[in-house]
Amino acid sequence: MVEVRKVAAGTVAVFALLFSALTAIPAHAADAGAISGYVTDADGQPVENATVEIATPFNGFPDPTESHIVVATATTNESGFYEVDGLDSRDSYRVRFSSSEDKFAPEYWKNSPDVLEFEYVKVINGYTKSGIDAALEPGASITGDLKDSAGRNPVTDDVEVWALRLSTNSSWVEGQRYLAHHDAIRHAKVDPDGTYRLAGLPEGTYRLSFSVKSAQQTTFYHGGATEWGLAERLSLKAGQHLAGLTTTLPCGESQAVLCESTVAVKAKPKKKRQVS
Repeated sequence: MVEVRKVAAGTVAVFALLFSALTAIPAHAADAGAISGYVTDADGQPVENATVEIATPFNGFPDPTESHIVVATATTNESGFYEVDGLDSRDSYRVRFSSSEDKFAPEYWKNSPDVLEFEYVKVINGYTKSGIDAALEPGASITGDLKDSAGRNPVTDDVEVWALRLSTNSSWVEGQRYLAHHDAIRHAKVDPDGTYRLAGLPEGTYRLSFSVKSAQQTTFYHGGATEWGLAERLSLKAGQHLAGLTTTLPCGESQAVLCESTVAVKAKPKKKRQVS
């Protein structure tokens, strides 16, 4: 009987040890999954302070054409490493990599600059899915200026320019509005002297969209078009710098308010009347 009691006591001790070990597991490790990886440049050198953005489809179904909600972000360390935890295995995750440095272009997992061509990442609760890496390509850039038909520059500070990258999966109808998806890669303020700079652009085909808040948020495109489907296309290679691009304000009758809002015409000073 004494020997049996010793065995029972030992068994209880073993169960107690196992229970203690299980309850010591962090909640995020037991209830959720994680993603980790490295971000480098095209030569394999680590990129520090790169941003990793984790997003899920708005409607819950993995569809690249749908809107996505950012659920987590991370920043890489000096080794280019990052880790994001607290992810649910029931969701599919879009992973986007970018850098505040203009010399790099953003991309999606796996090594895709295209917002419709990425691959979703799935996780397993309690485990870290490693190897979600990125090698950032050199970014292209565009510099230009905005003028009216008389060669004058805007003098307001509410004009923005957007670099909209056309997806390779998009469809077009000639002369009609844009039917499929584009990615708003970068945007910038147009300076009062009419100049602007867009950098960190991935290789691809672009439209430049200008928006004027003081003209009821009027939008027009480089090349003078006021419809997306008629906008001029600009093709960029990785690391290419496109300089000296001049965009002319579409100052027709229907866009009169646009030019009135963005270009100031200095009135001639009136002569003072002399009082005798």
